Amino acid sequence: MDKAASTSEICIKPEDFDPSRVVVHDPVKNEFKIGETKIVTTTSTGKYLNDEGVECTLYVMAPEQNSFGPSYNYPMGTNEDDKVPENAKGLQICYPMTSLATVQDPTDSEAAFKNVIMGLWQAAVDKGREEAEKDEPAIPGVSVNSFTAAAKKGTWEKAVKIPFSHPRNKEDKKTLDKTKPETMYVKLVTSGQGPALKALTPFYGPGDKKMNAIAFVDVRGKIVPCFMWEGVYYGAHGPEAPHGASLRFKLVEANYTPQSVSSLPQHRMLSKNSAPAEDDDVYPPSRPSPAREEGEDTGFAAPGEDESNPIAALAAAKPKAAKEAAKPVVTKKAVVTKKKGVKSVAPKKPVVPKAAPKKVVAPKDDEEVFEDEE
Repeated sequence: MDKAASTSEICIKPEDFDPSRVVVHDPVKNEFKIGETKIVTTTSTGKYLNDEGVECTLYVMAPEQNSFGPSYNYPMGTNEDDKVPENAKGLQICYPMTSLATVQDPTDSEAAFKNVIMGLWQAAVDKGREEAEKDEPAIPGVSVNSFTAAAKKGTWEKAVKIPFSHPRNKEDKKTLDKTKPETMYVKLVTSGQGPALKALTPFYGPGDKKMNAIAFVDVRGKIVPCFMWEGVYYGAHGPEAPHGASLRFKLVEANYTPQSVSSLPQHRMLSKNSAPAEDDDVYPPSRPSPAREEGEDTGFAAPGEDESNPIAALAAAKPKAAKEAAKPVVTKKAVVTKKKGVKSVAPKKPVVPKAAPKKVVAPKDDEEVFEDEE
């Protein structure tokens, strides 16, 4: 069996990683077209030996970390105003190498995963140095120059880009904020672009339900990712970047649990309400008074604000409502027009309601008084 052409797979835990099993194949050129444009890239396939010595595609399970969810990525040079899903060329995930609490003291699993990445990085450095020293290197000239310059100063991190780094300081973009976790950006497996973009990387949500990764775009949560190592890419990495090579990964699977950002407690704080249950119609929904419907000032603070003197506000508002309810109903005399041939009938004497008592008693605190709507 041709080991280089093997389709075997192996998935390891970071703690089980053995750098001596890493294999980096010779660089090869790849040609493809985007529209009418011919694209040529140079890559080395990466493999990992299993217990039988068979080359396998390497998958690594990474520790659970907080995540902001997948995000869209766009062609280089896209303006901020044009960064909308319709212009996206793919999806990516920002994966923290540690939690915020363990930046200075990573957990065993976090340290082990970092060792995996650095072991693969070292294998890429060794392969690049080997190619750059050949009379006829199989890697691009920009990569040869990058490795040659790094060899003189021993700055191999400038030849092969380390996949993770601290974020830049907000005030000084030239320096890194080492109080924040190092992060690595990894692309998801996708097809199509823009409106035709499809996420092929499966995300498993709560209940182990398989979901479309796009459903979790910009959704905070907990992620347990599985990364596939593809190999090494050779070439330029930007007009000012010194790197001549970089590792290539893909997020091929993830367990994702969305996290609530509500300030409400996650569990019930109070004991059960032991009062006997009442019928739904015991407390019918109240109707707002005409004053409230028309926006009349009732002396209370605006919604969301605290009243500076709530007792005074209650005293001022309730007598007014009580006074409106205590107004007597006045019935006007009926006016009858006489017609020829029709006997007029005197209207009955109207009933005069009893006068309302002068003393007005404000309703209790647990009562509300509203005017009836006509």
